Amino acid sequence: MEPESVPLAMLLLLERLAPDQRAVFVLREAMDLDYAEIAAMLGKSVEACRQIMRRARSRLAEPAAWGQPANAVDAGRRLADAFAEASVRRDYAAIVALLSDDAQWLSDGGGMVRTAVNPLFGADRIARFLIGVQRKRGVSFGFIPVRVNGGPGLLADLGGAFRSVLAFDMAPCGDTGNRILRVYQIANPEKLERVAVFYSSVRLI
Repeated sequence: MEPESVPLAMLLLLERLAPDQRAVFVLREAMDLDYAEIAAMLGKSVEACRQIMRRARSRLAEPAAWGQPANAVDAGRRLADAFAEASVRRDYAAIVALLSDDAQWLSDGGGMVRTAVNPLFGADRIARFLIGVQRKRGVSFGFIPVRVNGGPGLLADLGGAFRSVLAFDMAPCGDTGNRILRVYQIANPEKLERVAVFYSSVRLI
């Protein structure tokens, strides 16, 4: 397995899905949340979330949905790498600049590891969270760039200990280009057993 190809079947972050479709799909399929929880997070009704999920599944069933333009992949990779660099530097301004104003941080720790228990809303809160975790623990993040089912992602460690997989949902933001709309943190150990083994092998190279 190459560092640039980590298959995580639970994450299907596809450029052909609308942002709301990607959000509902990942929260439902990857994080196993019920529709009531998803509706509360996204500020929508339960029925609306069900309809969005149906449209997302229908879209994913189309053969064309599995292709992504090369420029979209490259742009997403650049954003993810810049996010990693800014986080390691603890550069508040740089992190905020990469996130949309209404960005969301959504975590799945499975009740087994310490993560942000509730969703984080807004670029300011996400930036302060990333910097605060490092300051509080007295260690820094480390990131390995990977692809998460065709989309940009990161393997994240804290002080050298593997913590989670980060996947990103990008969206256009006016004349400033793409920004990060959502960050999905998969930290549930039961979902990351194979990835943890891969991470260890990469660190030993």
